[in-house]
Amino acid sequence: MDASFEEQKRKLLHELSIAYTPKERPWWKTKYVEYISTESLANTPPYLTAADAKTTFRRNAISDFAIVLFLIIWVSFVIFSFNWLSVILGGFGIFVLVKALKNLFDREIKLKIDKDGIWDNIVATVIQEKWNGRSRLNDLIVHYYNRSINCFESKIIDLDQFGMRFEKIAFSIEYYKMIYFQS
Repeated sequence: MDASFEEQKRKLLHELSIAYTPKERPWWKTKYVEYISTESLANTPPYLTAADAKTTFRRNAISDFAIVLFLIIWVSFVIFSFNWLSVILGGFGIFVLVKALKNLFDREIKLKIDKDGIWDNIVATVIQEKWNGRSRLNDLIVHYYNRSINCFESKIIDLDQFGMRFEKIAFSIEYYKMIYFQS
């Protein structure tokens, strides 16, 4: 890596530290966005060991299974009532059931931590926690260097789809960053 790259990387890290510094918010605000570095999260859970670190993360199918089970019961009740409204509602239910089954059987890897892809040129990883007043949404923001177009980029990955504590995901990221990229 040349000096200009290192200068750009240092400049980006400085901008990110400014952008992700905690901002004070009034106590009455119910909506907020908070940024937590994966490095600080990985140090907090004392119960995690090297055996807990995973390299691949797939979509959690438990909630999809519950939806499919509910839809099968609902469609069977609606279809067997034999009137035009039940036929229309049953058709809609079957359509939603097919979409839910697609999600249930989607076992594609959504996050893979290895030396290939963006993880080879990683600069920073941050977890974004959004609280909208009723629920909390968590995203992983990965800042990396794209060699093919010679610039820094960011990728946002939804952490809620994995159905696990984001501290465990942060631990895995930092564990493999330590093994792969600092050796």
